[in-house]
Amino acid sequence: MTNDRKPLSRRAFLLAACGTASAAVLAACGGAGPQAPAAGQGDSAQQAAPKGGTLRIAEVSNPRTFNPVRQNSFWSWGALYDSLLRYDADGKLVPHLAESYEIADGGRTVTIKLRSGVTFHSGRAFSSEDVAWVLEQLKEPSTGALFRTFALAIETIERPDAQTLVLRLSKPEAGIPDLLGNLYIPDKDAWESIDRQGAGTGPFTFAEFVPDERIVLKRNEQYWGTKASLDTIEVRIFGDAQAAVANLESNAVDIAPLTLQDYVRLSQGTAYRTEKIVGATIYNIWLNTGKPPFDSKTVRQAMAHAIDRERFNKTVLLDQSKPTNNPLPGYHWAFFADRDNVYPFDLEKAKSLLAEAGAEGFSVSVNVSSQTKETMGLVQILQSDLEKIGVTLTIDAKDSPRWAEAADRGEFDINAHAYGRTSADPSLLFKGTTAWRPDANPTGFADPRYAELVDAQAQMVDREQRLPKVRELVEYVQDQAFVIPIAGGVTSFGMSPRVQNLKLLPVGIVAYMEGVALG
Repeated sequence: MTNDRKPLSRRAFLLAACGTASAAVLAACGGAGPQAPAAGQGDSAQQAAPKGGTLRIAEVSNPRTFNPVRQNSFWSWGALYDSLLRYDADGKLVPHLAESYEIADGGRTVTIKLRSGVTFHSGRAFSSEDVAWVLEQLKEPSTGALFRTFALAIETIERPDAQTLVLRLSKPEAGIPDLLGNLYIPDKDAWESIDRQGAGTGPFTFAEFVPDERIVLKRNEQYWGTKASLDTIEVRIFGDAQAAVANLESNAVDIAPLTLQDYVRLSQGTAYRTEKIVGATIYNIWLNTGKPPFDSKTVRQAMAHAIDRERFNKTVLLDQSKPTNNPLPGYHWAFFADRDNVYPFDLEKAKSLLAEAGAEGFSVSVNVSSQTKETMGLVQILQSDLEKIGVTLTIDAKDSPRWAEAADRGEFDINAHAYGRTSADPSLLFKGTTAWRPDANPTGFADPRYAELVDAQAQMVDREQRLPKVRELVEYVQDQAFVIPIAGGVTSFGMSPRVQNLKLLPVGIVAYMEGVALG
């Protein structure tokens, strides 16, 4: 079924209603807390559902790119592309494009058996050559790949046949399975246009992208797996969270991102299904260590003491999260409770550290997305508190794509952010996220000791033996304070009750889309 009610424009909504603020935009996801919906929508998990119809999804901003090597956490990503492995309901990796994988030679050899009979949207057969090509693309700095560090650990790639790859690693890498779980395969023959239109092996094909208006995807009738239930997915781009939720409540869309205020409000009724993921992201700030004053560790530590995490959680996150000093969330096996108050809010301490560093009275700016209420609220709190210790903070608010580009290029003094990759192996966080990468880090932080610590814990498979190494790494990054964790993120959506079989994924994409249906 479809519903063709005309969407409300932002202006029309503002004339008709009031009150809600802009919703959180999903970042490079990863991880979910105890409140996260079950992940995974493999073929075996599908419920019988009616076929057909158009699923209408509201989004606040355009995707930066349709290239899965560079961008994640957009609805189209989980429809256009398949990964080698998938995450099941327990967060474990299970076969998908890869029928199986085996790690041998002390973690230095990975053998992958690929599924046969898979084709790209163009009709070209998928093979080991395509996987090898994508892995090589990950190594190129110009691609901005999220998993470049993992790919660089692969010394050679062998292709005994069209369905087999053998990866030879220079050293063991505990995060390789998560690389395979996040390795979404674009069509290399469409690489030149992949930023503007997606092309993969997924259950939906790219049909149309009109910037600031819509993305249209159509069911892939030649899909190798279970055919999608929906005829079409239409992502409607509103540029404003207020307009997005208004269109949900007017029945013009079926799914919309929600502010926490709207999440609480809609959860109190029965007209909509509300879903949230807690801890899939962690709010944080980056400090540009490549120029004064943040080239000084003492100044960075002063900033860590100047953040009122509790106020941010209570007033902006509506007490739905928990303040943190840890880079990993409280439910993770590598969370250290005794390290979670290393930087209590203390303006006098911050002021004394600035005096120690000879850095009183400076002025800096913060790069922040104007479309993300939570980070806007965070920097406003920070601006007010820094003023009390003689620091002037100018808020440089941009729309989400421009904010992200400036962040990636290191064009900031401070960057307000929410990083993901928090649920899986710590190597996925420290090697796979922009904020924490030891190389090509936009903060400009570069220290051989950091790379050594990241590598040391990554090469240990036994968790009990590895834990002290992970702790040493956590203590190091807390001391260096180039990225400062603040609180776990809360990502929430409202859905029409007619949406069936949709499970939000806290592991890098929004959802696996082939099983989603309309009742």
